[in-house]
Amino acid sequence: MAFYEIQGPSKEYAIRDIKETFKDKKIPDFVIETNVQHEIDKYGGLGSFRGYCSSTKDSIIKNIEKDILFIKKNIQIIEKNIYFQNWMNHILYRPPDYSNTFKVLRYYDVLQDFDSRI
Repeated sequence: MAFYEIQGPSKEYAIRDIKETFKDKKIPDFVIETNVQHEIDKYGGLGSFRGYCSSTKDSIIKNIEKDILFIKKNIQIIEKNIYFQNWMNHILYRPPDYSNTFKVLRYYDVLQDFDSRI
């Protein structure tokens, strides 16, 4: 038997390989790492190099694409929520008032970022 039928890729190799596959898309690292770990937990490893390249890699990629669609769908639901919009506009990015009754959460961060871009 050839080495690629006996030896298998490590977790680090698989993560690097999947990141290289998605290099044009901005996929968060935790999504890739979670899906690779899930595959390892589910099957007890990633199999041989031949098995990884022919089936395991495709399975991980499909699961990552499902997770990204799920995350995007949930973000769209949250963004359309009027309560979230009100909270974001009137609490999260509220400028400071003179009475100091409200805590300023993100105003100074946004202001500093804005000033740095000018």
